[in-house]
Amino acid sequence: MTVASSLLDAWVVHQTTGRLRFRLPGKRKDREFFVRLGEWITQLPGIVAYRGNPVTATVLLVHQQPFGFEYLQRVALEDGWFRLHPTETFEPFGDALPSNPLAFAQSLSQMVDYKPAAFTMLLSLSSVQLARGEVLPPAATLLWYAIGLLDQPNRVKPDATESDLV
Repeated sequence: MTVASSLLDAWVVHQTTGRLRFRLPGKRKDREFFVRLGEWITQLPGIVAYRGNPVTATVLLVHQQPFGFEYLQRVALEDGWFRLHPTETFEPFGDALPSNPLAFAQSLSQMVDYKPAAFTMLLSLSSVQLARGEVLPPAATLLWYAIGLLDQPNRVKPDATESDLV
């Protein structure tokens, strides 16, 4: 494990204050490696707990500050264990969705009108309740909600603010 080109690649899965999880896909199901790695990594200053999972090829570290990604990245490379890469960001929709919640709500309200489906569902449920003989509380309430949907506007106002969405 001394040649830099033969080092394993590891990727951070997530990192929060006091916790770091990374994946070593090249060592999946290699129990001996995770035992040796645990022996090495628990000797590092700041490590509180180590949990290696050979089945998923992940390592969870609980640590104290100032231990973190940069430190582990440096010592793992120096000691010849692995190259630790930062988390890769994944944006499934890319630029298709606006980052502004107000803009998203306005575009969504222009694309989707839920009211016909909700009206049909409430009308159907009230019919079921009427057929069961439950006229007053269940059926009347469901019909009231269905009719109330007809009076509501279905779009976010163009001059709406973010506080209007809450």
